[in-house]
Amino acid sequence: KLLGDGVLMVFPDPADALRASVEIAASMLAEGLPATHAGIHAGPIIDRDGDVFGSTVNIAARIGARAVAGEILVTDELRTLVGEVDVEFEPVGETELKGVSRPMVLFRAIRRQG
Repeated sequence: KLLGDGVLMVFPDPADALRASVEIAASMLAEGLPATHAGIHAGPIIDRDGDVFGSTVNIAARIGARAVAGEILVTDELRTLVGEVDVEFEPVGETELKGVSRPMVLFRAIRRQG
């Protein structure tokens, strides 16, 4: 779903969401386009009339808003679910997010070189 100059993507597999985000970010830079940023969370969503809703969507949006250009931030839940991927996770720590009752533990996802 297009959201102004942003995109909301939904994946059935959290590892695919992470891989796609990392590849898109790398491709944008390789093409000389501006650096992207992303926020990724995993959990249940409500899919209605071609749109998605729910706390998982809201948390991902809040995390994405905190990410700076070139940064992909993910929740601990996502990091735990993806298993072995070609990404390293750098701890960011507990982060308060608007509209979220508890602090979220975030990690910066960094593509492994090589």
